Amino acid sequence: MDAIPEKNDDLRRAVREVLCFLDIFDYPPTALELWRLLGVKAELVELLKILPLYKGELEGVDRCFGQDPTQPPLVKGRSQNSGFYFLPGREELIAKRSEFFHLAEKKYRIARRAADILKFVPGIKMVAVCNNFYYKPESDIDFFIIVKKGRLWLTRFLATAALHFFRLRRHGSKIADRICLSFYITDDNLNLEEITLKPDDPYFNYWLAFLQPIYGLDAYRRFWEANFWLKERMPNVFPNITNRTKIVEDSWLSVFLKRFDFWWFDSFFGGKLEELAKKIQFSRMSKKPSGSGVVISDKILKFHENDRRSEFREKLKEKKEKINV
Repeated sequence: MDAIPEKNDDLRRAVREVLCFLDIFDYPPTALELWRLLGVKAELVELLKILPLYKGELEGVDRCFGQDPTQPPLVKGRSQNSGFYFLPGREELIAKRSEFFHLAEKKYRIARRAADILKFVPGIKMVAVCNNFYYKPESDIDFFIIVKKGRLWLTRFLATAALHFFRLRRHGSKIADRICLSFYITDDNLNLEEITLKPDDPYFNYWLAFLQPIYGLDAYRRFWEANFWLKERMPNVFPNITNRTKIVEDSWLSVFLKRFDFWWFDSFFGGKLEELAKKIQFSRMSKKPSGSGVVISDKILKFHENDRRSEFREKLKEKKEKINV
């Protein structure tokens, strides 16, 4: 983008910090995305006044603010009119963002198909796509799932079996466009602040802001309220809910089947199955390497063995120092 005037005010520094972080992943944000991720409180119009694209272009305000984030932003081929923002000398990101959109749409369709299956699995309250701002063609599709308390292990077992049966689960060498079931929490343990890195965890903040629910909006709203601490770090952030037509809804059949969950899933028998599912899965999980990316308990299962959050934090620090943020 055109150089931002070098003035030492909080808003300009916050803009550059967002651009530095997203530059790590070759992701140039739109003005609305940029505003949502800022580390300082500001009105959207305040941001638009300092962005070169919108100086003297009032029609750009409506184009940005009314933009459906699931639709491709307008790209006119010139950095000052592309609708994207990036660090100086990174104009090639315009084309990459356009390619990313088509790739993300393909993976979203697969994710939606998987969620359409998981809605029948007892205990699943919400399914969301995560790690979704740096896709590559060979990337898998990460799911973040909220499940009913007391049934974490049984729900995970059933979800894994269901997606494996439909050949959608990542395993072995089958990675590209497969679903990675790597992160579960129970609905009585929605606040994730305790698993963030200290003293700061920029990657997790962006991970949470980009989290895209595709099933279970009620649970997503409760999750968002439980993680309101994010507003202290990103004051302008708001729930990432797109067009409801792209959300997987319960069908009459899934609603009908869930009415009978109490006969087995919520019963004494379901409790015994939960114990058995835990015993089977825990014996394998205990062999996984420990670390900040691996959490195993009755309330959270997180399997990110290659936890790069510290690395991304250092990269952000280096980029900020390079451009004097």
